[in-house]
Amino acid sequence: MQKHLQMRAIARRALPIALSVLAVPAAHAGVDKLSVQSDYVDYSDGHGLRRVSGVEATAKLGDTTVVLGAMAGSRDYGAEKHHGSRFTSLVYHDWTKRLSTRTAITASTNSPVFVRRELQHDFNIKLVRNVVMTLGGKHSEYFGGVRSTGWIAGGAWYTGRMIATYRFGQFDMTEGDDSTGHLLSMRLKDRSGDGLSQLWLGKGASLETADTLSDPRENRSRSVAVRRVQPLGGGLSLNLTLGKTLYDNDVAKHHAISSGIGLAYDW
Repeated sequence: MQKHLQMRAIARRALPIALSVLAVPAAHAGVDKLSVQSDYVDYSDGHGLRRVSGVEATAKLGDTTVVLGAMAGSRDYGAEKHHGSRFTSLVYHDWTKRLSTRTAITASTNSPVFVRRELQHDFNIKLVRNVVMTLGGKHSEYFGGVRSTGWIAGGAWYTGRMIATYRFGQFDMTEGDDSTGHLLSMRLKDRSGDGLSQLWLGKGASLETADTLSDPRENRSRSVAVRRVQPLGGGLSLNLTLGKTLYDNDVAKHHAISSGIGLAYDW
């Protein structure tokens, strides 16, 4: 039971806001966007709490965009508490008008707060106007020795102020049954300004957004999350997120309520 609780590590959903280094020096270093984020997850039925805070910096270098992030957090099970840190790097590159790639690398301390190691590479191909297809591979290593390797496929549809995205993933697990996951996202920009609202719906393993699972071996989950990006003026924006995930494993059912707040400055 204790080991099972330790495996319940990776908590929250949502999406990359998390972020950067020191603002003034970063600006001179060519950083285009700087963000800071704090997230909180409350699990039901004695499954504990998760708190995470981090920074992220984004730099655009011609056809390449680089995102570097660092996070620190804790996972509290009541009887025991773990601390961990995570470092992430994302590289987006436009090879042609129709082909782009996304490479993500994650390295974390050995604790049940974050995924220990993760490597993902995606190919994005624009087949027709307003439609982009995605195909990629992903390998993850979790605290406790569980590993998963699989592929992800999906697409995005751009129309007016809205972007609709769907992802399907299938993963081979070193422990337990193999897993599949579905993730649907809809983002709507405001009629004027830089504000936007976003909705995520997930079902299954959701391992492509690894932070949504409390245990990577549990593949029966359903999640919903919303985010609001509200401009404050002068390049500053406020990010608010709220989500709920329902878990159904071989032992019992429980749920998690997640919330997050962040600030971003865009030059």
